[in-house]
Amino acid sequence: MTERALWLNLCWLTSPALPVGSFAFSQGLEQLFERGSLKNGSDILHYLRFYLQTGLGYWELPLLKRMYQACQDEQWEQLKNLNSRLLSGRETAELLLEEQAQGQALMQLCGKLFTLPPSLQACKLGYVAAFALFAWYSTPVEAKDKLTALELMQAYAFAQVQNALAASCKALPLGQMAAAQVQVQLLPVIEEVCKRALTLDDGDLGTSLPFLAIVSSLHESQYSRLFRS
Repeated sequence: MTERALWLNLCWLTSPALPVGSFAFSQGLEQLFERGSLKNGSDILHYLRFYLQTGLGYWELPLLKRMYQACQDEQWEQLKNLNSRLLSGRETAELLLEEQAQGQALMQLCGKLFTLPPSLQACKLGYVAAFALFAWYSTPVEAKDKLTALELMQAYAFAQVQNALAASCKALPLGQMAAAQVQVQLLPVIEEVCKRALTLDDGDLGTSLPFLAIVSSLHESQYSRLFRS
């Protein structure tokens, strides 16, 4: 498998068309739109940059690196332990539901496309762990050493930005051109954050985004919603 084919494989994994239900969640953004905290592309750019640098870069991304290493070593109990650790950082029922629902959908797809080890066949992994597992199994044996943790982290971060901008286009609404401009401006941020995440020790990992937890909780009682809570 060529490097180009590997990237096409990652493109599929990060596609909004992947049947995991990402379109049903707003990552807390809908409540921010309702409150008027985010009004335009500039606001969303600032918010997503902050989220990448202080949230994703210190929790999901370094854990994804460790999960992918566990897949490479076929250490399935370690993968489950890392999954439990990641779920412990989902601070509201809504954020936990988003992680679990998308993870379950991706695991179902994994089960249909690949032969999983018995210990994982009935396992309910979250989305980040399922993302690592899917990437490992969708890469042919002869090319498994070519897909790096850095590339996988970049793909995951890019997918998260895509999902956030898709929610913004639907609910704000943010124009498609404005969303594209935000995405382009975030590309170097994604690269920087992923490179830093590679270097983090276990003691450096953590997540504390209290404002996200608050708006996610408030989303439950929002009068009118487009997204699940």
